[in-house]
Amino acid sequence: MAGFPLTAWSLRHPGGDEAGVLLDRLHEAAATTPAARALEPEAVASALLDDLGSHCADACARWGASRVAVILGSCAPTIDQPLTRLSSVLGLVRRRAGVAGPAYHVAATGAGGAKALASAERMLRASLADAVLVGGIDDDQGALVLVEKHGDAFVRLAASAEATGNTDAQTLDETAVTRAMDGAWAAVGSPALGYVHRFATDDQPAHADAERRVIEERWPQVPSCTTRSAVPTEGAAAGAIDAVLAAAALVAGYTPDAARHELEHDRALVHAFSPGGHHVALLLEARA
Repeated sequence: MAGFPLTAWSLRHPGGDEAGVLLDRLHEAAATTPAARALEPEAVASALLDDLGSHCADACARWGASRVAVILGSCAPTIDQPLTRLSSVLGLVRRRAGVAGPAYHVAATGAGGAKALASAERMLRASLADAVLVGGIDDDQGALVLVEKHGDAFVRLAASAEATGNTDAQTLDETAVTRAMDGAWAAVGSPALGYVHRFATDDQPAHADAERRVIEERWPQVPSCTTRSAVPTEGAAAGAIDAVLAAAALVAGYTPDAARHELEHDRALVHAFSPGGHHVALLLEARA
């Protein structure tokens, strides 16, 4: 199976701090919005690294600390979240993980965590690193994934693709959606898909309708769903949490929604976008 193994992952969310807990929530179609816990991004990062510390240490021992990178998706800097705050979180992750390779942010609200995974794939393919700790961290929620050049893992990042377009708060650029999804899908020979992971939520009807339209034109028989309506995610964490939930769904063998369709194929195509026009598609593949 081509691609790069996801050797470890962790998430934090008000609805549950394990992917399995959130999948159960999605399967039960829980509609209540979980209460925010008022956790600062630094606290979320520390909790994630409590889970992943030993995996990061193993990666540093295996590849050398200078060959392990960190890429975090982020929102664009604002008065409330200035660049110094983003740099502080990145530095904390780097220190706690014990890595010495390249470390940087990819700014794209909502899609940042997914863009970071796409950046990690390019870095590994170019042999600029042998492992990348990647994800997105925000207030109250976040996810980190350890992606390695090779290793023993059930799910791999098989391909990624990105596109830019005219997506904004009112409209979704269907051409950009198509370019991103087709790019990731075709990169590995247009294989059969188990499901497509949508990004638009129910309170974005124009975006949701356009995203569904693109998917149904290409894969009319493939189930699709979004997790962000029942498990709200936002900011820097959204794309990363979606990717972790998609990986967990492949492990479980069911779509991450109330319909709980059994997956006929061990692949998920994950889409994410930002109001600034960034689109990302990730093709995740489980070991047959």
